[in-house]
Order: sequence, then structure tokens, then C-alpha cells
Amino acid sequence: MQHLYGLFAVAEAAYRIPLKYEDMQSAMRTLRRLKIVGKAAKRDRRPKLAELDALMEETYTRSVRSNASPLHGIVAFAISSSRRLSEITGLLWEDVNYADKKVLVRNMKHPGQKKGNDVWVLLSDEALQIIMSMPKVDRRIFPYDPDSLSTAFTRLVGLFDETNDLHFHDLRHESISRAFEKGWSAAEVRMISGHRSWSALEIYTNLEKIGDQLEDWKWWDFVFKPEPPERIDALKRQLVRQRLVKKIIRKSPENPWPQMPTHLFHKKYSLMQILRSPF
Repeated sequence: MQHLYGLFAVAEAAYRIPLKYEDMQSAMRTLRRLKIVGKAAKRDRRPKLAELDALMEETYTRSVRSNASPLHGIVAFAISSSRRLSEITGLLWEDVNYADKKVLVRNMKHPGQKKGNDVWVLLSDEALQIIMSMPKVDRRIFPYDPDSLSTAFTRLVGLFDETNDLHFHDLRHESISRAFEKGWSAAEVRMISGHRSWSALEIYTNLEKIGDQLEDWKWWDFVFKPEPPERIDALKRQLVRQRLVKKIIRKSPENPWPQMPTHLFHKKYSLMQILRSPF
């Protein structure tokens, strides 16, 4: 319905389509009275400690075994920073203020501002340590594709009956609620989450206990360690492949495959196979 609201608001002025915003408002009032539409239910799902341990164990084991993207580090960073997945993969080294423990989140999600909403946010001690453990091989701190990470996370939570209803955004909910449970003020929490008002923030305060259930979390030590040389080399190769594919697609967006080097084009590999294949 929000998409229709936006369409009706600009249809006549921008596109000369005779749609009246007042008609949309009137229709919505009628639908609400008839209880056909209503406010969406607030989501308050938070991962339990045992669930987080199971997810971290699985993704850490896979990462070590296959040099896959360190999803365990991404999960830990989300919990410690409250950042959305697209924000995590968009963070730049040049935007980190180590002295003040801040980072600039470019184009932070906002319902009324699609671009240019760049916000400085505080970093928790854990979030800053995770950043410092990452190798500087790209402008981005976490140089991974957000769609691939999202797919990997969905597959990960689907491995366990207890977590198959868990969304990546629930980690943001956990992070913000955890900050309140640690005794942080609303102003301090807003400086981490990036929310502009308390009304937008209060849906996250699903407090279960006072204190920090992750204070002595065993997985902090794993994600604070610098990446080993073999994983850094694997990441560098992956970035080279990504740049190569993007360059070829830019040159011939309609049919890039004939220009692909033969050792990557053999057997007509899919794009994901090309990105993952060694060369």
C-alpha cells in the first residue's frame, strides 16, 4: 500500500496521470474500517544464545574448510554494530574514525530519503575489533556481495529447525535490544543504530533481562583474530575475478561470454561458478 501512496502522490504532477491522492486516502480509510487492511504486526524475534552458537559453529567450520566468505564474522559484526547487511558490505576503510570509534554509513536506509542519507554512527568495542581484524584488500571493509551473503545466511538458518524463521534483520533487533539491556541510554543507542527518533527505536526494545548475554561469548575470540594468509589470498583472487567479470560485462553487456578468457569460459560456467573458480 505504501507504494501506491507514493504513486498517487506524484502521478498527476509528474506523469499527467489523473490519479488523485485524496481518492487513495479515502479508499484506505474505508479499507481500515472494514478491517481489510491494518498495521503490520511488529516483529520481535531475537536469536537465543544456543541458536547463535549453532549458527556460528556451522559457518565457522565451513569457512575454515573451504575458504568461503567469513559469514560468522558478518553475523558477529551485525550483532555488535546493529548494521543492516547492505550497510555492512558498503562500509569503507576511509570512513572509519578510530579515535572516536565511529564509521560513516553511506546512504543509510530511510523511508523519505533514498540517497544521500550519510550518517556517522558509533562503533562498539566488539565491532571496532572485528573491523581491525579484516585485511585491507579493497576500499570496502567487507568486500563481499550482499546478495550472496543473504542467500548464504538463509541457507544457514534453514539447516536448523530452531532458526529457520530467523531473518538477518533480527540480528539488528538483537544488537539494539542488547545495548539497552547493557544499560545504555536511548541517546547512546540511537548513536549506534542511526535512528533519528525514539518512536522509531522503541520497537527494538524487546528486553528479556538486564545484562549482556554475549559478554563472555566464546566466538568473540574467533572473529577478533586476523584472517590467515591463505584466506587473504583467496579473497584477493575472488576480488580479481569479480573485477574481471565486471570489466568484460561493461565492454559488452549484451553478450559478454565470448570475451571471457577460455579458462573461465570452459563448459559455459555460470557467473557464480566463474567468480568461484581458481585461475
